[in-house]
Amino acid sequence: MTGPIQEIQLSAGPGDWRLTRADPDADLAGLVQEFWEVQGALAPFRETLLPNGAVELMFDLGPPHRVLSAQGEGWWRDAWFSGLHERAIVIESLEGTHLVSARMHPVGALALLGPRVSALANRIVPLDEVCDDAEGLRAAIAAAPTPGQRFAVLERALRESMRQFIPAPRAVRDAATRIEQSHGNVRIASLHEALGVSRKHLAVLFRKHVGLTLKDYAKLRRFVFALSWLRGHEAIDWPALAAEAGYSDQSHLARDFRRVGAASPTEYLRRRTPEADALIYAAGER
Repeated sequence: MTGPIQEIQLSAGPGDWRLTRADPDADLAGLVQEFWEVQGALAPFRETLLPNGAVELMFDLGPPHRVLSAQGEGWWRDAWFSGLHERAIVIESLEGTHLVSARMHPVGALALLGPRVSALANRIVPLDEVCDDAEGLRAAIAAAPTPGQRFAVLERALRESMRQFIPAPRAVRDAATRIEQSHGNVRIASLHEALGVSRKHLAVLFRKHVGLTLKDYAKLRRFVFALSWLRGHEAIDWPALAAEAGYSDQSHLARDFRRVGAASPTEYLRRRTPEADALIYAAGER
């Protein structure tokens, strides 16, 4: 069973919606970060979804969402897998939203869904590319009457899937952990020494199983740390944040935020959603 259900009522420009969350059971901890569901009848809006360092199994139980990404324009319908993204994704919701998701650690997802997910960094694909019975799983989730029961269906499916696969190599898991614990501020060139493998071997293994280079993953984790720091502070000391996150100076932080998040840090503070993981605009505003 999942952990306790947390329900939050949120409000912003497009209207009101409900966010429901739960932690995974102990055997999936470290692999699944959380289960979440969002539902609301909202006015048309556009969101810039910021990178969070995770991958997602997504199930759409409501109207479709239009996505604008480096892959081009398209529609999210039914169910999909969203890989590890280095840059923001823009989506447009015209008729409200009802989504259910398992948010997973990018390395942990290999143990849950197998090696096919490692090639999907910076991509969004139909769920049947990583799940053998995507249609049946979505139907089971849709039939469950409450968020907690929908999470339970999804958790059982992941637990069953996990029995088919082996985890990523230890060196990959340890490298990811060291990068995350230092929020990207680790000397990549010598990381292999601490892990007892050759530099080339670690680089090849990490790219194969995570989909990003060690250096690019470190950059992503630095941005994710800066984003979490911004969420936790009302009054922002920009030089202090830049130093804490490992940027060379405040200008470096601002450039990276525009590159990854498609907005300046101050625009983020002005446009962020209540849960602080996206920027929100009226449909057609940008």
